[in-house]
Amino acid sequence: MNTLIIPILASNVNVGPSLHAVGLPSANAITGFGHAALRMIKDMTGASPSDQGSALIINKYTMLPGRQKPQSADHGDRGKVKGGTLDASLSDERLAVIEGWVVVRFGVGLTGLTNIQDKLTEIAEQFHRLSFAGGVLSIPSKVLLLEGDEDGMAALGKLPKNARIVVDQTQDLQQYASAYGLDFFEAMIRLLVLSDEQGQSFNRSKQIDAVPEKDQEDGAQDDKTVQEAPLEEPVGDLPMDQASVEDRAVFESAYLGHLVPIDIGYRALEEPQDRNARGHYKHVFAEPVTGIARIQLLSSLMRKKQASNAFWHNHNQHPMYISKGTI
Repeated sequence: MNTLIIPILASNVNVGPSLHAVGLPSANAITGFGHAALRMIKDMTGASPSDQGSALIINKYTMLPGRQKPQSADHGDRGKVKGGTLDASLSDERLAVIEGWVVVRFGVGLTGLTNIQDKLTEIAEQFHRLSFAGGVLSIPSKVLLLEGDEDGMAALGKLPKNARIVVDQTQDLQQYASAYGLDFFEAMIRLLVLSDEQGQSFNRSKQIDAVPEKDQEDGAQDDKTVQEAPLEEPVGDLPMDQASVEDRAVFESAYLGHLVPIDIGYRALEEPQDRNARGHYKHVFAEPVTGIARIQLLSSLMRKKQASNAFWHNHNQHPMYISKGTI
């Protein structure tokens, strides 16, 4: 297994890929960029690299304020639209500038790897032609190729430890829903709230360290009242079994980290149809699928010595067309 470290500076990145998730590019954008990079390599070298997933590491992030102004269509003398186009609607776009890296894992034969090494400079010069989540891309620094990097840890070890990596935690959503007898939507809301409360508690603990001792004693009474308040028991329809008890114990003691919703793909609402889609592919009406990701410090992930769920990979099996974090 090998890895490519591709530095990116992308502007006008779509970070509102669905109505349900705003703030991150979709997981399909991460996997799609890695797949497109490997296709470009194949075209330029004749090698046949196999896609083994891509990771997004963010160093700087700026969400752009406001919305793009729609363009009016050109109407004729009788009010008809020229060229058959309609007035542009005001879409609720969320755009950002993202600076960081995409690490692409791939397998390839020895001859193919040699060809990639020989043309790496030429390949890197062409990566700016790709798009990242609909954004305009530039490659601000050198592209690196690492051989024999089985789990991607060697590549991640070359990046700043204070950068953030997008890690798939959707399996926590499934486990939490099962443990408490909830549907996925309710489970997602509770997990996101719990993650936020843990973050606020951590910030409060740092503030307490900085206040005088007497003020800490006065505040301790308020904290005691909060701690002794009865916890709301999640309401569920599923009977409690031993597995559920154990799963609940895990969530009650575990640190979840900074969890956010992320668009991970689509669920088809019908069988694929011929509708004159581009590239002669079949077309399907679908709805977005939302998962959960952890925005994790790279240093935290490196301490675990495995990039579990950090490399996103396509898992397409009708009716689900989604991306998952794998290793």
